[in-house]
Amino acid sequence: MGIKTNEDLEADYVRRRSLQAEIHAWSKSSAIDWTWEKLSPYYKKSYTLQLPDEATREHIGLGWVDQNVNGDSGPINISFPAVLQDPLSKAWVDTFKGIGYSLTADPFSGNSIAGYSNLATVDYKTKTRSYAATGDAGVTATGVKAILQGELSTIKAKKEVILTAGALNTPKLLELSGIGNKAILDQFNIPVVVENPNVDENIQDYLMSRISSEVKRGGGHHRRSSPALRAGSNAKCNAALYQAQGRPDHYCSLPYSRGSVHIASADPNVPPTIDPRYFSNPLDLDIMARNLLDVETRETSQSGPSSPVPGLWGH
Repeated sequence: MGIKTNEDLEADYVRRRSLQAEIHAWSKSSAIDWTWEKLSPYYKKSYTLQLPDEATREHIGLGWVDQNVNGDSGPINISFPAVLQDPLSKAWVDTFKGIGYSLTADPFSGNSIAGYSNLATVDYKTKTRSYAATGDAGVTATGVKAILQGELSTIKAKKEVILTAGALNTPKLLELSGIGNKAILDQFNIPVVVENPNVDENIQDYLMSRISSEVKRGGGHHRRSSPALRAGSNAKCNAALYQAQGRPDHYCSLPYSRGSVHIASADPNVPPTIDPRYFSNPLDLDIMARNLLDVETRETSQSGPSSPVPGLWGH
């Protein structure tokens, strides 16, 4: 039985859109030979980019698409979930254009910075999730046990069992089913079906923060908030990782801190033990701090009827 979650698939494409400099930074720090030149051909082979209709492309600003750098025959179909009825997707792109951050190139070229509509691993035609492949550990899931109206019932599967319970409950169900680290399963006398010590280690979660301020408008004061900031998400930083390359103006993405989620009991009604270990890697704290400072600089540099009132910041 092979399992690859939706979150894993989408994370693949977050990394796919990383800067070339970031990929090279990983290569220099630990992943030897994982250079952009060696990886990008395989990225392109892995997916097929599906574009929406012309009206939707104009609405979410897809003029940046360069077919030469995008996959057109890979097994995973990816598309844009934004639709014409969604004003936020258009506002997101227009906002970045308004502050001088229009896309410099197709993000899939690996050399572009700005805001754009994100992609999802969804087939544009069928509106279903797109998967590349499944594994085989010699075990087949034949059904699901569930507590229905207080009674334990077994539901037999006619075709397949798809486990999609989120980042916290998916590893819980795996471990309760005997899939995971043997040392953990043995603690609760759960027979080991598939031994996999990676369930669920290395969990990545974001801390979010925002800056709020009082602004002058119409003779009165009003409170407004900046966009929510994710620790480690495209935050401008002078981290040592990039200083080593002489590129202090580049961007970091994804949190570097890692945590875990594990069962606390063999009883499915008991919540799992969650240890996100936020900021256990000091780089995440540095990135978040610099990101907040960057937003504060943008806020105080604005002028006009909505200028922030000095000294009234709230975090």
